[in-house]
Amino acid sequence: MTDFTIYNEITGSVQQIGVCSDTVSQLQESLNFPERAVEGHYYSKANYFLLDVPTNRPTQPITLDKTTFIANGVDSVTITGAVTGSTMTIRGDTTTEQSGPCDNPDYFITEIPDTYTLTISNFPYLDFVATLEAT
Repeated sequence: MTDFTIYNEITGSVQQIGVCSDTVSQLQESLNFPERAVEGHYYSKANYFLLDVPTNRPTQPITLDKTTFIANGVDSVTITGAVTGSTMTIRGDTTTEQSGPCDNPDYFITEIPDTYTLTISNFPYLDFVATLEAT
């Protein structure tokens, strides 16, 4: 039995891991471009492939000036360090999800008191996740 990982050769993203009775080269013959198989287990939450080499996903150098703020439409959380092309998603416990491009710097302002989950994504970087409390 052989541990394997299938990844997208164009993006480097891990698509699947598993175990097979074939060799990895036999498994590769059954795949279509851009899928590629390698021996071993690599995980999408931690790894990607850069020029066919398994690589740890880097972190974004994101900072928040605070995580608790007043829900008055004026007070805000300042978000800095997002890599160009990042997407910001904000989901409240009692409000609908909103997402869009994340500028550097960016700001979150609301008039609705709630606990919000802020996620900033930009593959291959690891997602940045923080909890914001609007009181």
